Amino acid sequence: MSGVTTSPESIALSKDLRKRGWSFVGPTTMYAFMQAMGLVNDHIQGCTERRRALQARSVFKSAMTATTAPKSYRAKRSATARFPSFLTAAMALS
Repeated sequence: MSGVTTSPESIALSKDLRKRGWSFVGPTTMYAFMQAMGLVNDHIQGCTERRRALQARSVFKSAMTATTAPKSYRAKRSATARFPSFLTAAMALS
């Protein structure tokens, strides 16, 4: 069984970070990062870890919600909605 090593999101994130001058951010590295952060759940159906990952994700509370985020941040977020909020904030710092 071969594993998935990239996704359209990891490719887009990689390209965007490279445009911003980052290095060592290829699509595979970004996919691994997304897995580690819990953004990707690629456990196969029936895997006990898949259920545990989904349960953990369901109780996660974002540190920056739509009601607590500054108005300027919410405006920027709509333009970059394909990225999770913490990545959008990190990219804004670079």
